[in-house]
Amino acid sequence: QYSKKLLTDAVMLPCCFQTCSYGPLQSALLSQNFVCPLCETTQIGIDKLMPNKQLRAMVDDFIKDQRKKMEAREQSLAQSQSSVAAAATRVVTATATVPADVA
Repeated sequence: QYSKKLLTDAVMLPCCFQTCSYGPLQSALLSQNFVCPLCETTQIGIDKLMPNKQLRAMVDDFIKDQRKKMEAREQSLAQSQSSVAAAATRVVTATATVPADVA
């Protein structure tokens, strides 16, 4: 069973060298009597799962990059809202100072 979620705590199976998220894989191994859910090899102990450090680093970098992009978008939106508010204030102020005989 595959998901389209981001891998968390990526580990590699010693039998088929496939990488999965640790939590779901641990659950699968426990519920299937330590049979690999991908290649059906038996006696796959949880202690035999190997951390996929390279993929973990890539996921961490991706998350950091996405956070930076989100923060930049939020900052840009806040600046845009501030500019619109300032422009609206100028319009209100300008309208309030127009002489009665011109309006």
